[in-house]
Amino acid sequence: MLTWRNQTLNTLGQFAELLPASSEAIKRDPLSLDALDFRIWTLLGLGRRAEVGPLVERVRSLDEARGQRWFARIAESYDGDYPAAIRYCIAAAQANESASRGCGFDTFAALGLRREVF
Repeated sequence: MLTWRNQTLNTLGQFAELLPASSEAIKRDPLSLDALDFRIWTLLGLGRRAEVGPLVERVRSLDEARGQRWFARIAESYDGDYPAAIRYCIAAAQANESASRGCGFDTFAALGLRREVF
């Protein structure tokens, strides 16, 4: 329920309320992957990249493939580290092949390897 609230706040542009709302969602359900995902997106959107590491580690402890996908996304989009992004995508696929689908598409495209994506 609180995750929907977070999404609504985001849609309405009430960004000042996102951080406390995402914090409350995790406080109420610390095992909710959706709440953790939204908190990570919120922090990244606010430019608070340094704070997401422990949250991504928590996601990974609950769902290895999902955590590896987060690491890949951050390595590619925020750090520009394409080799690391590919390594994380491989780890995600090893953890759960079906859950890792789509991981690395942006990385391969950025490297000019569009055919390899397909």
